[in-house]
Amino acid sequence: MKYRPDIEQVIDRYQRFYASQEPGAILIHVFVDPDGKVPYDLRNYSFPELNENRRFIETYIANRECFLRGRLGVMDDYVPDIFIHHGIGIHSAYVAGGIEFSEDTSWSRPIIKTWDDLDRLTLSEDNVWFQVLRQTAELYAEHLRGKVGIATFYHYSPLDMANALRGNQLFLDFYDSPDQVKWLLDFCVKAVIWLETQLWPIVGDLAGGAPLWGSWLPGHALMMSEDIADLCKASDYPAWAEPWTQRVIDHFEGALIHNHSLGLHIQGKIAHLANLRVLQISEDPNRPRPFDHLEELLQAANGVPLQTYCRPEEVEQAVKLGQSSRMILQTSVPDVTAANEIVRYVRKHSRIKVG
Repeated sequence: MKYRPDIEQVIDRYQRFYASQEPGAILIHVFVDPDGKVPYDLRNYSFPELNENRRFIETYIANRECFLRGRLGVMDDYVPDIFIHHGIGIHSAYVAGGIEFSEDTSWSRPIIKTWDDLDRLTLSEDNVWFQVLRQTAELYAEHLRGKVGIATFYHYSPLDMANALRGNQLFLDFYDSPDQVKWLLDFCVKAVIWLETQLWPIVGDLAGGAPLWGSWLPGHALMMSEDIADLCKASDYPAWAEPWTQRVIDHFEGALIHNHSLGLHIQGKIAHLANLRVLQISEDPNRPRPFDHLEELLQAANGVPLQTYCRPEEVEQAVKLGQSSRMILQTSVPDVTAANEIVRYVRKHSRIKVG
């Protein structure tokens, strides 16, 4: 692999990481400054016109390769990857609705104003936003196979998609229209499975697994965000998220679940999903950092590998706390030399040794 010549050794470490149930198994991703930047503004492209999407993808690939060139020589456990990046609007627009673009992300407009609008939900290859997704996967495969791992898609969970399609009225619907919400969640399960099944044959596997969020997961695993659950009380997770998220995972061979520090109170609930390979928690502005609650989060994860970020000066403390569980630690430094110093420290204290 161009941007990870030692990919076989990296994947071997992941295989041993998942096979090991011993606490103290720690993998490390270290990010460094990119080798330049190719700027883009999503508002400058006439999506969903496919020629315009091709123009954007060429720019985005070039920008991503700047990031990957900058970290060549880092001997950590990061799997160089690329993912479909049109902002979160496209995560539900391939089902129904339009997209509003900003410079570097997007939003969807809820389209279920009344429950009669459920009839507007379809899964069709004729949907223009699905065509954008399919073309993007094809372009990634054409230009990047053998250079990086290619993720199919960073999916919404069923609850996230239901919220995108219905809007925040959904939270009242839990109480006022539970049967309609369950129908909508059932549909969203079908949608996630349908899209993943469409894109997987295009991008293919990476050495028998899937590259997701910089990690490698064995088998046909997928990534889902569980962000909307962060806005709910913990008792809502088994009522309105877990059964439907679990159905998606059960259709495949595992999952990486992404959510945020806003949901520190529900991580123990998410960790009980069967065949959850990795629980990834991102930081939020103006909220407690996951690192500041790392000990309790590792306990809540109940043996599921926790993937989260810390500052370089916090690595030593994170590794110390990580001796009680399994963890994929992420941090960032300015250059390759500093990155490999951190890698050596983590390897010295991890039960996953370099093969």
